[in-house]
Amino acid sequence: HAQQHDGRKAKPVRVPITDPECQITPNKEGGFAPNYTPVAAVEPQTGAIVYSDVLTGSEESAAVLPAVAAAQALMGQPPQAVVADTNFASAEVLEGLDRAAIDAYMPTRSTSPPDNPAQRPDPTVPVAEPDRARLPRQANKLARTAFVYNAADDVYYCPMGHTLPLHKKGLNSRGILCAYYQCEHCPGCPLAPQCLTGKTRYRTLTRDPYEPLREAAARRMATQAGQDLYRGRAPAIETVFALLKDGLGIRRFHLRGLANVRMEWHWTCTAYNLKKLLHRVCAPTTKGCVHPKQPSVNLAGVLNRIFRHLTSFPLVFIRLGKTRQLQNPLPLPRAA
Repeated sequence: HAQQHDGRKAKPVRVPITDPECQITPNKEGGFAPNYTPVAAVEPQTGAIVYSDVLTGSEESAAVLPAVAAAQALMGQPPQAVVADTNFASAEVLEGLDRAAIDAYMPTRSTSPPDNPAQRPDPTVPVAEPDRARLPRQANKLARTAFVYNAADDVYYCPMGHTLPLHKKGLNSRGILCAYYQCEHCPGCPLAPQCLTGKTRYRTLTRDPYEPLREAAARRMATQAGQDLYRGRAPAIETVFALLKDGLGIRRFHLRGLANVRMEWHWTCTAYNLKKLLHRVCAPTTKGCVHPKQPSVNLAGVLNRIFRHLTSFPLVFIRLGKTRQLQNPLPLPRAA
C-alpha cells in the first residue's frame, strides 16, 4: 500500500512486534519508541479528571466530543466551554460544540496574532511598509491570517490591498465542498517572494463550510476573557501529567494491547482523583479534620465526605491535554 501511494520513495511501515496496537512515535527526549497517546479532560477549579481515554489513532481531536458527553453524564449538565490546544480544534469538533451551545476556546488557522498589522481599518489600503515584517507567517510564507475576509463582498484582501475574489468551487481531499479565492495581482507584487511557494504564480486561499466556526473561535480567543481562559489551560492540564509522571512515577504502561492500556490509564486517573479528593477532604480546617495518618480514621465517614464533594464539583470548563511519553513496556523475558 505504501508503494502504491508514494511510489519508489515509499518507506516500509514500522510495526511494533511486541504490541501491534501501539504506534512508533517520537519521544520528547529524542528518538522513537512504541507509544500510546492517553488523553484527559480536567475541570480546572478542582483539578479533577472528568474524562480519560487512550486514542486508537493519531487524531487527537477525536477525544473532545466523547469527553464533553462523559462530563455531562457525570455532572448532569454540559460544560459552558472547552479549552484545548490547536490539535483538538478540528472542523467536526467545532461543529459539535456549536450545536451543543458550548464555547470553544481553541486556536485555529483563523486565529490572528494580537499585533497582526493585517487587521487594519481599511483593508483596501496596503499594510505600511515598516509593519510588513510583523505579518503572520507559516513556514516562512505569509499565513492566511495575513489576509482579511470581507463577508459582505465575499472576497479576501491581501496585505497590499488587492482582492482575492471567488475563483472556483470544488471538493477538497476530504470530499468537502470548498470555495477557492485567487489573487490576480501577484506578478510584480513586492510581497510575492514572501507569499508564493515554488512555481506558484497566484496566491490561493481555501474556505470551507467550517470557516465561520473557526472565525468565531478566533474572535472569542481575541477577547480578554478568552486570553485569560486559554492562559490557564497549560497549568491546569500539564500539572496533571507532571504529577502523574514525576509525582507518581507513571512513565510507562505495564500492559500490552489497547484494551489493557486503557484499563491501566483509567485506574491511573482514578487514583489521581482519589488522591486529590482525600487531600481536599482531610485538609486541616478551622472545624478540625480527621487526618489520614491518625489511627482513629473513620473510613466510612471519609468516603461519605468524598461523595458529597463529588456532587459539589462545579463543571465550568474542560481542558484537554495529552502525552505521548507513556511507552509500551519492553519485551518480557522468556521463561527458562
